[in-house]
Amino acid sequence: MTLRNSRAAGTSGPPSPADPVELAQEAAFELAGLRVEPSLCRVVLSNGPRPLQPRIMQVLVALARYPGETVSREDLMHACWGDTIVGEDALTRTVLRLRELFLEAGAEVSIETVPRIGYRLTGPVGQIVKPVPRTTGLLRPSPEPAAPPPVATPQPAPLHLLPQIAFALGVVLLVISAIGLALRPPERIVLQDTAELRLTPVTFEPGLETEPALSPDGGQLVYLGTDPASKQRVLLMRSLAGGNPVPLTDEYAYAPAWSPDGGRIAYAKRSWLSPCRLYVRAVPGGTEREVGNCTGAGITTLTWAPDGAGLIYADRATDMIMRRLVQRDLTGSDPEVLVLPPPGEIGDERPTLSPDGKRLAFVRVHQLGNEDIGLLDMATRQVTILPMHADAIESVAWSADGKTLLATGYGARGGALWRVDVVTGARTMLLGGQRTIGMVANARLKDRVILEIVSRRENLMLLQSRDGKATTPITPEPLLESSSRDRMPAFSPNGKQLAFVSDRGGHPDLWISDAPFDTARRLGELNAGDVVAPAWSPDGTRIAVGVRRNGAMQMLVIDVRTGNHSVLFNELLLLEPVWSPAGDAIFYQRKDGPSWRLQRVALDGSATSTTVATNIQSVRSGLDDTHLLVRSGEDGAFFKLPLDGGALIPLGLRSGELDRHLWTVRAGAIFGVTMSARPELVRIDPAGGTTQILARLDELFWRGGIAVSPDATQFILSRTLLQESDLNLVEMK
Repeated sequence: MTLRNSRAAGTSGPPSPADPVELAQEAAFELAGLRVEPSLCRVVLSNGPRPLQPRIMQVLVALARYPGETVSREDLMHACWGDTIVGEDALTRTVLRLRELFLEAGAEVSIETVPRIGYRLTGPVGQIVKPVPRTTGLLRPSPEPAAPPPVATPQPAPLHLLPQIAFALGVVLLVISAIGLALRPPERIVLQDTAELRLTPVTFEPGLETEPALSPDGGQLVYLGTDPASKQRVLLMRSLAGGNPVPLTDEYAYAPAWSPDGGRIAYAKRSWLSPCRLYVRAVPGGTEREVGNCTGAGITTLTWAPDGAGLIYADRATDMIMRRLVQRDLTGSDPEVLVLPPPGEIGDERPTLSPDGKRLAFVRVHQLGNEDIGLLDMATRQVTILPMHADAIESVAWSADGKTLLATGYGARGGALWRVDVVTGARTMLLGGQRTIGMVANARLKDRVILEIVSRRENLMLLQSRDGKATTPITPEPLLESSSRDRMPAFSPNGKQLAFVSDRGGHPDLWISDAPFDTARRLGELNAGDVVAPAWSPDGTRIAVGVRRNGAMQMLVIDVRTGNHSVLFNELLLLEPVWSPAGDAIFYQRKDGPSWRLQRVALDGSATSTTVATNIQSVRSGLDDTHLLVRSGEDGAFFKLPLDGGALIPLGLRSGELDRHLWTVRAGAIFGVTMSARPELVRIDPAGGTTQILARLDELFWRGGIAVSPDATQFILSRTLLQESDLNLVEMK
């Protein structure tokens, strides 16, 4: 049937495909069992309402007007964007988000791409016969279980007593942490009468708009985005009253922070492995001035000192991984350490000063996957911990009255926005159901909140070679396409099955595909926040995989035939399981205090774990059954490691720019991806020491693992197809 809005209902015919979609005048309708409410910008799923950005809802309505019929791109652009000039990729991204929604809902509805023409909505569309009482259209958050009371902690030991940890380990942990934050399940939105929440898009341009910072009065927004003129990632400033953004910097900068009086902006610049440089400039027309450097490499966030004469940020000593909060004035003097984390913890990050300048909120990272919020009294230097038990906390922002905090991050059930009482520690989930969520910012003088919502899509890509030596160029081809995040592929020993991690079922799980790899099935439900590094047993009957649950990790062994699994052991953090050639043990990397150890656990039921080696960056099966192949040292050199431990045996190969985790061993050779300016898939011959380029990969978007078939003729990589974030104004009542 054809949908007609309330304005058009009195006219002589149905709307044309190009007629503008006025959401406020569109009636609610049913779509394959889902209730679509255009005027409220939401779709009601079985687990509650799901908000949609207005532009996405407009496209859905425009397609639903003509179910089963093709609507051209031109008509959709005119109906939903009007006279605004945008690229076709804006429509493509909008359709992708609708497909993700339908997949999550399990609805029998889809949007089919009609090549070179447009899109077609397939699925039953009908009017609401029995209207239900209209609600406010606002999301109501659900209070989480009462948190334990805040815990006051004494000031830790002085800096000189902290353990000395290699800087290289810090880089490894940063990479691992970034990977870990990407794999999170969605969370249901439960409606309750505790508060109300509405999201209104502030930016909807292609690409990434991140790191929002609001002026104290809430009128101006500074963020990291793409300058339309130069196409460079720079800091932009825009008025929330309207108008186009203007660039504040002419090169990449990050961590913007407004001064308490709103007259200056502080920010940082860096290269990936060098310490950051700190800058301050007056707004809108001042000249930037460098005020100091960070000590250790790595990213940071900034907040101003209470008197506006200095900056507070997270930094580390040169030879340490532990991050601590420091304050420096704007004259270039040495920074003062404000607080030290307890020994053995990763450290403190993301500081933000309260509106009255008396308290500093920050994120305390105990270990990867175990983070809380800390409060520092600026006068007494006393630290109080607000227990969150979060897998990760992305950002923290104060309410204007200083009584609550807003925090974004990932809990046991996925990405969320929380409100936290700074006295009792009680928290309320304001928004859930996000596969990925970014930063939150609030104005200092009034509650005006900006929230970053992130979208990512990764798909598996197949590269085929006749002999594994690429006598002809190899071109990547899509494999098992989806609108989800498919990554960490692993071939079975006989090459007839492929295991991979995907959230196509709504949350991260292990999936299996049988040759010729055109369909996939879920191998049981693991109910985990992370699923990482699947590894096949030598006989192909079992898969070892690491999962994250409740702030820790477990090693599971899964029966491929039945999907049943058993817990082998628990660890705070584990990486890269590798089976012994006989299938009677599993090797894995374990974080033990400040160091990493390669462990061996026997599968005889005792779960006894023994240390085989230390300071190993990554580990794979060996070139034969007598050893493992590992990488160690600053240059990531290759070594043979005997199965029972012992001295590392240099392999004498140049690793070059081969990624330290994107590599594997097959058919007596090493295969991997180089992370140069243009990534390349390469084959390294251990006997001759030669490196051969198998394929040149167009973009540096290949971080989700590598799989090579037993005969080394098929290569599967995970490619990032979409990584986008938009900033939204959050209204709460």
